[in-house]
Amino acid sequence: SYDLASSLRAANNGVSAGSLRDSASQEEHPIRVQLSRAGRASLEEMLSLQIRTPTGAAPRLEELAEPYYDQGFASLYRFNGLRVITISASMQSTPRDDGAPPLGMRQINQIVQQEFDLLKADDPGLTLAVGGSYSSQQQTADRMGIAALVAASLIYLILLVQFRSYVLPLFVLLTLLFSALGVVFGLRLHDYALSVATAVSLVGLFGVAVNDAIIFIDFINKAPREKNDHFAHLLEGARLRLRPILLTTITTVVGLLPMAVGLCGHSSLWSPFAVCFCYG
Repeated sequence: SYDLASSLRAANNGVSAGSLRDSASQEEHPIRVQLSRAGRASLEEMLSLQIRTPTGAAPRLEELAEPYYDQGFASLYRFNGLRVITISASMQSTPRDDGAPPLGMRQINQIVQQEFDLLKADDPGLTLAVGGSYSSQQQTADRMGIAALVAASLIYLILLVQFRSYVLPLFVLLTLLFSALGVVFGLRLHDYALSVATAVSLVGLFGVAVNDAIIFIDFINKAPREKNDHFAHLLEGARLRLRPILLTTITTVVGLLPMAVGLCGHSSLWSPFAVCFCYG
């Protein structure tokens, strides 16, 4: 078997036979002895290869071996004593069909996870570890969640100083909850994943929502009112501030709606950005 493998390796890859020095350029050129291209152009030609043996016999390869086709790994890797198979791929943002949003990393990883669950049913010892851009995206989302909590705390402290009340800042922050619910609904409806672009849009959306709430509450606090008629005062303030708040919201939504629904084509970056603003 060793002689057979050596003969095949020499026929396909060649063997080094020294080097030739060019006197003009003073460079050395390696010399490799190899089977001619016609002799290794097809399997039939390779099977007719004569294998030299120490006894002087020269049988053909087809007399010593029978070819068959099978799948295998070029290299085997291990990590912590366990065999590891690494699979990598580049994602292309192509739509599923005409008019559909492009595939994202979340959808692709869900498909991979479903296929892996089928494999794990036959071999319970298998484990799956996801890395690459998807893993980085998940880590970024976790960090942005922490940053959002810190930002909400800072907003509360600033409003606490402005309104001199512990309760009024909570009403302002309540608008962020309603905006977040709208964003989740919009992303689910259009089948978009939470990404860095959507997180950036949340920052702008929360700023608009907080500004509207601050203006509304500040207007009610400064407006004259009777001491015991708080509910009527709130209704009057809401009536007076409803029109400017609606105008601000409608102009933002109408401007971003074509991008959100993909009238001129879907974008994996800007369409989720617009969806967050419109639904939030």
